[in-house]
Amino acid sequence: MHIARAACALDRAGWPRLIGDIGGTNARFGWLEKPGAPLSETCVMDCAELQGIAKGLRHYLAKHVLPTPESAVLAVASPVSGDSVAITNLAWRFSIEELRVDLGLQRLMELGDFTTLARAIPHHEAAFLFHSFDRFESIVGDGLPSWALSNHDVGRVTSRWARDQLPAFERLAKLQLIAALQMCLRGSPCIYQGDELGLPDAELAFEDLQDHYGISMWPEFKGRVACQTPMPWHSDASDIGFGSGQQWLWLPLSESHRKLAVDRQLNDPKSTLNFYRALLAWDKQIPVLQTGSMRLCTEHKSCLVFFRESENQTLLCVFNLSGKFQRWSAGELGLLKADISRAKPLDSLLSGLALKADRIGLSAWGLIVIGYIS
Repeated sequence: MHIARAACALDRAGWPRLIGDIGGTNARFGWLEKPGAPLSETCVMDCAELQGIAKGLRHYLAKHVLPTPESAVLAVASPVSGDSVAITNLAWRFSIEELRVDLGLQRLMELGDFTTLARAIPHHEAAFLFHSFDRFESIVGDGLPSWALSNHDVGRVTSRWARDQLPAFERLAKLQLIAALQMCLRGSPCIYQGDELGLPDAELAFEDLQDHYGISMWPEFKGRVACQTPMPWHSDASDIGFGSGQQWLWLPLSESHRKLAVDRQLNDPKSTLNFYRALLAWDKQIPVLQTGSMRLCTEHKSCLVFFRESENQTLLCVFNLSGKFQRWSAGELGLLKADISRAKPLDSLLSGLALKADRIGLSAWGLIVIGYIS
């Protein structure tokens, strides 16, 4: 999925596209016919049986009776620097340009796995989330998922989704939307330590790294440790409350996190930490969010809409995933007029709702409305 999103993000020219993910054991291939088209003709092949990258790509095209594509995007399990590629844990070495000419492609792009992930990560638009949730629900049935926005292997959600280019108030609104969305999904929310403080990735020097990926791929990829630095508990303490201040730490303290320490946020009623605390308490008061089913409404480019339903309760959840005020009619959201006109907005932590007749309006970055449907 990451390579497919990265392939779509590169540019609008050169279709159809062959995409591939080449690891030390398996190679995965797929086909993108045009921008926005679903990934098709997918397959997994054993690298040991392919006898090289060129033969593997030709075998894939022949097996699925596909023409030579205009371009190809391949993610490889190794750093990519210059024209030469040597795949880690696999004896495949090749020239990008020679492979392009050999296959008759107009364009061939090789991306290291972490570069691919980085290109795909910003894609949290409403349509992407809709298809992700829709596909998951179709597979898992009544299984109970766990939803995590971050973990120890990816950049923090504050750095990935609420970027520095946004004004501070928009970054905060976006983080609050993301947190509220996580709580409203069917399943269990998993909050990675520090996300409740709104911590960004730490800035580390090469000498600070303890991650072999970052050490070997610096500076193209700086490793996974930027999200693993010590938790800031006390803003005025020399060790920010982590350790004794005299012990060697696996990773250094991040001075940029000092102003976001727990003690400082506890005393600020508008802090990210206090928002999370209130959000969790609010979530526990609504039974349907604990045990109800989830039903997606129509896909929309700027908002995500779904119902949470149980025998005794039904909620309508609408999230504005854009940076501007949006107003939608019932039909645009895949709703009946009665779904809006009979809605009874719940008291919630977020505002920005304009509810009128058969229309819903929401402020920028997801001020969320959750309403009972009687």
